[in-house]
Amino acid sequence: MKIAPRFRGKIENGKLKITDESGFNKYLTTMKGEVGIVVEPYKYNRSGSQNRYYWGVVIPLIADEIGEEKDVTHDILKARFLKYKKTIKSKRTGQEKTMTVVGSTTKMTTVEFMEYTETVKRWASIHLNIFIPDPGDVSFD
Repeated sequence: MKIAPRFRGKIENGKLKITDESGFNKYLTTMKGEVGIVVEPYKYNRSGSQNRYYWGVVIPLIADEIGEEKDVTHDILKARFLKYKKTIKSKRTGQEKTMTVVGSTTKMTTVEFMEYTETVKRWASIHLNIFIPDPGDVSFD
C-alpha cells in the first residue's frame, strides 16, 4: 500500500489554485510517468478544538458521573450512539451475514462531530441529570 499526501486547493474562475503550491510541486518531483488525479470537495475532519472540548469537558464530566475511566466512557458512548448494522459477504462461499459495527469519531467531519457531541450532551442531561457547558462557556485544555 502506497500512502499519498492530500493537497487542498480552491476553484476560482474555473481554475485550480493549490493552497500549498510549493509542497505540491515538491511532491511531484518524487513521481514519474502516468498519474491519476482526483478533485473532490474538501471534507473537514473534526477540529482540534472540538477534540479538546470532547476529551477535556464532555468525557470527564460523564466519566466522573458514571465512575468509569475516560477511554471506557468514550467506548460506551460510541456503542450507544454510533452503532449500525453492516452486511458482509464471504468471497469464498457467497454467504451473507449481518453484523453490528461500532463507528469511530476520528473520521467525522466537523459537522458530524458537533452533532454527535450535542447528542451525547442531551443524553447526559436527560439520563444522567448532568449539565455539560458549551465550549464557549467553559475553560479547558
